[in-house]
Amino acid sequence: MQVGFLHWMLRFFFVSTDQYRDVCTEAQLRMPERVLDLAAGFSHDLGAVYGMVRRLDDGTPGAGDSPAAVRENIDELWGRLRRMRRGIARPEWPA
Repeated sequence: MQVGFLHWMLRFFFVSTDQYRDVCTEAQLRMPERVLDLAAGFSHDLGAVYGMVRRLDDGTPGAGDSPAAVRENIDELWGRLRRMRRGIARPEWPA
């Protein structure tokens, strides 16, 4: 079951990375700087979770790497993403 979860997570990250590349250039042309800064921080943190998944899949987990930690980080990132989306829709939202 754990191996299936890791393979699913890797597939999720590959698809997400492809989608990110598809829209990145267009977003840079259309989005305000404050939004791009938030997205860059989000992307960095998503990359950290991806690294955790890769280490787990390779059998070389680091300190704090576990499937439970991956799930917790993803849940936190989903929450951040929802807050960012609400904030982007409101121009008065602070950066």
